[in-house]
Amino acid sequence: MEGKGKGLRATEDIQTGDVLIQEAPLYSERGHTLTPVQSVESMKALPQENLESIQELAASEGKKLREVGFEDADLVLLRALRTNAVALPDGGQALYSISCRANHSCQPNAALHPGMDGVMRLTALRTIHAGEEVNVSYIGEAELLRNTSRRQELLKRWGFECRCPRCVGADGTRGFLCPSCNGGRVYASTSENKWTSCVACGTSPSWQHLHEVEEVWERHMQSLKGPAADDMASAMYDGLVSSVVQDPASAPWPDAHWIAAKLAGSAAKALLRKGDAAGAAVAAQFHSSYARRVLLGAVSRASAEARGFEAAAAAKE
Repeated sequence: MEGKGKGLRATEDIQTGDVLIQEAPLYSERGHTLTPVQSVESMKALPQENLESIQELAASEGKKLREVGFEDADLVLLRALRTNAVALPDGGQALYSISCRANHSCQPNAALHPGMDGVMRLTALRTIHAGEEVNVSYIGEAELLRNTSRRQELLKRWGFECRCPRCVGADGTRGFLCPSCNGGRVYASTSENKWTSCVACGTSPSWQHLHEVEEVWERHMQSLKGPAADDMASAMYDGLVSSVVQDPASAPWPDAHWIAAKLAGSAAKALLRKGDAAGAAVAAQFHSSYARRVLLGAVSRASAEARGFEAAAAAKE
């Protein structure tokens, strides 16, 4: 793949939910992870065919202090494990010959699903057309729904800067309703400190004001800790929605900004627990709408939760 390591490409049209690949691990640490020294020694005891396959996997350079004492073939194994290891449901980790070739995208069309038996199933999250690259996310969904700078910071572990469509265009996780016309939306530019032009009226708002509003709401988010976090988020979500109605420039738009979407997701849980299934369904829909937009309609936990809240509301009715 241009600008990337070896990757995977679909040879035929694939439908949502289809299993693209099912394979046993080349190497696994079941139930727990070993120390780096133990892992390398364990891999060296593998059959030669497995060992050679691991040595062919991508191996990015890590922090120097974590590589002290490793050299030559041992260093290659250490880097291959750190770069490609997939967490297992029982707390261990494993390497796979084909699945680990999938490159990262912040708009993945597939996901890695390791089973309790260690078998990997690479599953389509949306329709993948013949010739299209098969991408997965190296970070979890909660982080995948965060802003671009946060995702790029997490991805440094793998030694690359993501250049997927989400990371090179406007930051679709940081949206406000246009303060000029209250009709279109504006998003933060990832290349410089400015907001995109509103698709409705064509104006571009002042960077400073909306950026300061973001910082205020992010500080609010950071205060959500402890067992009452969801209840606090629910109250904060109500305040955000009320603020947007009164003044669109005073808070992020509910289904266009990661802060608002995260609050909506937490609020849905708190409202359902309190017996307000209808309110939970509305909040969950904001979170789901946000996830569908930034992930290009891919199957997500947010969408599944929204359907669950809608079902609970319907049952209550």
